[in-house]
Amino acid sequence: MTRFERAIYNFLNARGREIMKCLIATLCADDPAIISRVRIQRVILRTEKAIAKMPLFYFVVLKIGVYLLEYAIPPLSWKIRPFTSMNLDQRLEYLNTWSSSRFYYKRMILKLLISLCLPRLYSEKRLLLSIGFERALQGRTRKRWSTAPL
Repeated sequence: MTRFERAIYNFLNARGREIMKCLIATLCADDPAIISRVRIQRVILRTEKAIAKMPLFYFVVLKIGVYLLEYAIPPLSWKIRPFTSMNLDQRLEYLNTWSSSRFYYKRMILKLLISLCLPRLYSEKRLLLSIGFERALQGRTRKRWSTAPL
């Protein structure tokens, strides 16, 4: 594995994973049962693997975007506290200001981060079972081809 591939595979360091964990917890704030039914670390690792398969431009944008969410510089935000040190209500308000911002790139960075996290969150088997997708999961796990002789 080359250095570049290793850097892509290790997309987020421990601080970046903590930021992603707070982002996912904030996105699921309306329904805490979601958080209790998923393994957040697994969701973050699956997100990292998906990001590792992306082109270099998106990789760099996402790496910068995660840290901009945490430590927004004054053109993006005038807050003093990092995202992970805010309480849940403050994080919700902060994400709401990002999503309704007039600054196009600020909205797009947030949407890109959300679009990478939520599909991996909702693909967790225990969560799918709890929201009523038992039949769909049975169809996935059933053998598609019968081995019975004709």
